[in-house]
Amino acid sequence: MTSKGGPQVIVSDKNLALMNVIAIVFHDCYHFLRRLHIQKNVKAKYKMLVNSIDTCDVVMEAWENVMYCEDESTFTDCVEHLRHVCISWPLLYEYVNWSWIILYKKIFYKGMDKSSNAFRTQHQTCMFLCHLD
Repeated sequence: MTSKGGPQVIVSDKNLALMNVIAIVFHDCYHFLRRLHIQKNVKAKYKMLVNSIDTCDVVMEAWENVMYCEDESTFTDCVEHLRHVCISWPLLYEYVNWSWIILYKKIFYKGMDKSSNAFRTQHQTCMFLCHLD
């Protein structure tokens, strides 16, 4: 709990209403999105737009590389690779780009202080949303 009695960390899926309320009501807490939910979201969109078993692993691996990159230069390279992999499915890339990459760019490669307990326990499964520079 924070000094004001609110939670220190909230983990959620990408429910926009919940995200908006968290930002207003608990503006001092850290907010994480679960990578699992993001991955499922992108895979569902892939199945809807592409639905090719042969290319699913390649596309999803390229997307995972974007989600788990180490820094901004790696991020740019990973996004470019994803764009190249999705060249035959521009609607898929457009969806991922507008829904995740543009909105959450800093979150993919920049989290809070890596020495904090919240970062160590949540980094592998979550993306940090609040308290970014």
